[in-house]
Amino acid sequence: MSAYTIYEGGRLAKYAVINFDEWNKTSNFSRPSQEVVLSVSNGETRVRVDRLTGDGASADDGIAWASLSWNYSDGRLLQSGTYKPEWLKVGQDGKAKLNSFPPRRPSW
Repeated sequence: MSAYTIYEGGRLAKYAVINFDEWNKTSNFSRPSQEVVLSVSNGETRVRVDRLTGDGASADDGIAWASLSWNYSDGRLLQSGTYKPEWLKVGQDGKAKLNSFPPRRPSW
């Protein structure tokens, strides 16, 4: 697991969190999950999460970004699904807990 920060105008604007645990839907073990605690500034009460999801490290279809997917069909790249970000609550301590594996599989 690695986390990167993005600053805009000298202020923390975004995190990029990457889960490097390899897993495929054909694996004979449960998908690895980790929790990351993110510090949030500016008195925010919630933060938006856009996830890149797929059926595993070797997936070449069924990949989605915030429930949007793109598949190559009939010689064209087609988009399907509806943009669905997740929202995390920020605690009074200014921290938000992000689970690396979503509690439900996105539907597209």
